[in-house]
Amino acid sequence: MNAVRLIGAGYSYPGITRRLFRNVSITLEKGDLTALYGSNGSGKTTLARLIAGLIEPTEGVVSRPDATGWNRIGLVMQEPSAQLVAATVEEEIAWGLENLRTPLSEMKSRVGAALERFGLSKLRNEPPERLSDGERQLTAIAAVTVMDPAFVIFDEAASFLDPYWRKRIWEIAGELRATAGVLWVTAKPEEARRCHRVWRMEGGTVASEALG
Repeated sequence: MNAVRLIGAGYSYPGITRRLFRNVSITLEKGDLTALYGSNGSGKTTLARLIAGLIEPTEGVVSRPDATGWNRIGLVMQEPSAQLVAATVEEEIAWGLENLRTPLSEMKSRVGAALERFGLSKLRNEPPERLSDGERQLTAIAAVTVMDPAFVIFDEAASFLDPYWRKRIWEIAGELRATAGVLWVTAKPEEARRCHRVWRMEGGTVASEALG
């Protein structure tokens, strides 16, 4: 399956009758670079978590690609410390592959390639808390992409970074289009305009707009 599809999807928090969003029907395909754009509090992160499979809709349907042990959708959060769990950079990148019971020789090869790809080889034995904000975000991205996701969601992943790292993370998102669909979640209109399609989230609904 080369797409994530939401059909009439809606979500309400447990114990709250008001729906955060409703009747969302959108498709993210491999090769896409799509912005999920809206103001703070509009529900972007909840929708991103739903697409990623961390939560399920309270109404409607979400179909995702299947793979052994996971749904092949990676999520890079706004604050990398919220998703970094291992003692070193190398162990962090290997963590997901270990959970998928990847053979040791393959895991070592893939982790080594990820360290090289993101310029983290010299930091492989460093604890993530000693890294800069940008280096921690690169580690989070490496840990996601080493698992060969079909889709990657960047949930305001560059918001807390300086201009150098914002540019670097954006470049990585663009590069990933060669092998994956990319969803860039943002509250910044200038970032949304750099994508090829925008899902504009407002008032509990999502409107799709092609930008070219």
